Amino acid sequence: MRHHGAILVALILGTAASGCTTDLSHYDPPTQLCHVKVSQESISPLLPPGTDVEVVDETISDDFFICDVSVDGSRVLHIDVFRDRARFDPMKEGSALYSYTDLQEVPFDGRAAVANEGATASVTCHRQGNKPHLNFDIVLHPAEEEGFDVSRDAIEVFLREFVTATKDQERCTE
Repeated sequence: MRHHGAILVALILGTAASGCTTDLSHYDPPTQLCHVKVSQESISPLLPPGTDVEVVDETISDDFFICDVSVDGSRVLHIDVFRDRARFDPMKEGSALYSYTDLQEVPFDGRAAVANEGATASVTCHRQGNKPHLNFDIVLHPAEEEGFDVSRDAIEVFLREFVTATKDQERCTE
């Protein structure tokens, strides 16, 4: 019996020393945001550990919809998607509206910028109507969880997947 205890302690110490962490999430990440399918692989890194996740999607108008994701009752992610006549400049939009820090433009089909607190993008999306641009604001709210940080790479991965899925759903043409 003592031998099994020593093996268990060695496994725990080995796991800790290797830098592995245990997953503290007891919820399944959402697979749909703003009426658009997303992969758990792209959304999971944006969500802190917790026990309960809630998604609220709201259509404001035919040209504007939002969604919020909360973990354990605290909003952690907000997304705006809206159509407009003009393509906006993500660098100006991100700086002016959200006071993003260290905002950097990223190569994108359209224009996009990523910051430590979120991302913003503008893409062409022709379809019926006179608003040929689809614009996105993705805002991360700081998690209460100590040591939980979202990497810029994870934000960019999510942005690319979400924008592509939204364009597909909206049947955008270039």
